[in-house]
Amino acid sequence: MTANYRTTDRTKAPCPFQTTFRFHCDSMLLRHNYIQALAALLFGAIILATTWTVSVAATSGVTPSSTPPRTIKIGGDINYPPFEFLGEDGMPTGFNVEITRAIAKAMNCNIQISLGLWKGMRQALESGEIDMIQGISYSPRRAQRMVFSNPYTTVEYAIFSRQNTPVALQLADLQGKSVLVEDGGVMFDFISRNYPDIRLVPTYSHENALRLLSTGMGDYALVSRKAGIYITRLHDIDKIYSVGTAFSLQKYCYAALPQNRDLIQIFNTGLEKIKATGEYSRICARWLNIPGKAEIPWKRVTIYGVIIITPLLAIMVLALFWNKTLQAQVDERTKTLREEVKLHQRAKQELRDKQKQIIQADRMATLGLMASGIAHEVNTPNGLFLLNLPILQDVWEDVRQLLNEHVAKKEDVMLGGLSFSNTQDEITQLITDMRVGAERIKSIVMELKDYGRQDPHLSKKPLDMNKVVAAAVRLLKPTLNKSTRHFNLQIHDPLPQITANEQKLQQIIVNLIMNACQALPDPGRAITVTTGIDEKLNAVIVEVKDEGVGIQPEDMDKITTPFFTTKRNNGGTGLGLAVSTAIAKEHYGIIDFESTPGKGTTAILAIPLES
Repeated sequence: MTANYRTTDRTKAPCPFQTTFRFHCDSMLLRHNYIQALAALLFGAIILATTWTVSVAATSGVTPSSTPPRTIKIGGDINYPPFEFLGEDGMPTGFNVEITRAIAKAMNCNIQISLGLWKGMRQALESGEIDMIQGISYSPRRAQRMVFSNPYTTVEYAIFSRQNTPVALQLADLQGKSVLVEDGGVMFDFISRNYPDIRLVPTYSHENALRLLSTGMGDYALVSRKAGIYITRLHDIDKIYSVGTAFSLQKYCYAALPQNRDLIQIFNTGLEKIKATGEYSRICARWLNIPGKAEIPWKRVTIYGVIIITPLLAIMVLALFWNKTLQAQVDERTKTLREEVKLHQRAKQELRDKQKQIIQADRMATLGLMASGIAHEVNTPNGLFLLNLPILQDVWEDVRQLLNEHVAKKEDVMLGGLSFSNTQDEITQLITDMRVGAERIKSIVMELKDYGRQDPHLSKKPLDMNKVVAAAVRLLKPTLNKSTRHFNLQIHDPLPQITANEQKLQQIIVNLIMNACQALPDPGRAITVTTGIDEKLNAVIVEVKDEGVGIQPEDMDKITTPFFTTKRNNGGTGLGLAVSTAIAKEHYGIIDFESTPGKGTTAILAIPLES
């Protein structure tokens, strides 16, 4: 492919404004005297060359041809930026032009690019004045008359309107409106066939359509979205906007008449080559990024900027450096102060925690002593009640029988100002209530003794937690059967042995299961007791889970406090969990609680393997 361009005569072009550029080689003119001097030598050389060519052709079976390489004539739109248009130097340029040149170079083809009005280019293709047309949108109707290449990009069309014009988001909104469209373009053909109610105003280019729209002609313009934005920005066509979303994504191809199908195949192959080498991507990046308005003379701005900003910049750099130095010192000092404040706050918090622990320990110790004393003082007279009330009840039953016989024979007897017949049942109930109350006092006294009798030197021995749990379950079997129909016991067997006091551990488990029973609102809810091993704690655990009413968040910190209970009306004393927690601590263990109001509570007892 040669490197020179030539502009053909405009009158010979396919249509007005068409400019043709040709590749050619200028041969040198031979002077007459050289021809005369070398005539004989040239004649001899021709004879020898002809003889050698005929000899080679006879040997290879190929007939030499004097036909020069074919020049492919390609047409395009003269004013369709950024795809194809005339540059400032009057030469064809744009995305389509560079793609065509790259393909021609890759396939070693000679090409001649002609740009003109689009309608004229299509007529030139049909008349055979050009071989191919670049940048043409594929449509089934066109494919009946032309052969298309593989698409090398896509073009989407959009509706453009003036400011304050009613918004048209789709083609159906253009019914009854006058719309400016490039004559002979794919959208002109498409709307003519499918939207007869749209009044088409043909224009000779996309730029012409937008300029006419800006002057008030037509209601809308229908042009390529990318070209429309490019043109309005490049030529400062104000108050023209793309409305709605782009539509009608068109395949952008080369096209030729059926007799030039071989040219289409050549360009398909060349297109694949430039895609493989990366040239296609470079051309896309150069042309398909829509430019902004060049409103500022950057060269002049740069010169004045250097003159004005340089001293200011030097001052700013010095100020920033000084400020950064001061800021670094401030940050360092602030960091030190923050660390000191954190240490101070941590120390204060630790001091408050220690004070709370000391106060709590003192309270617990005092409460333990008081509990022991109260238990002793209360237990003595209560023992008399428990001893004498059964005797009193037996005496009453005998007296009641005698009085009933007396009343049956004679008149009623008065006791304490009340008739015997009206009070005999009440007296029986009074004696029964007194016995129940005394038993209740005895239970509280026993729990107070347990709480006040905390001993770190308990008698401990190796034991199996599974056996302790099984014994507690057997003990509470009647209560469990009454409280729930869904009791589950899940034993992890075998468990490693722990060193503990069996009676004390059994007391903890009994307390936890009793709490679970009391938390159930009805027997349809479940209780699950599980044994296992916690590898992280290196401990044996017992988990008691119920589906009861749960514990309110504000009560979670109080449940192990002595005498705190939410079941006082049901006989709760508030000492069960306090005693259980104390026993767990004696075994270097813990009791943890997880609860969701309305869904249930899980109590977890953990006793370390090495107590």
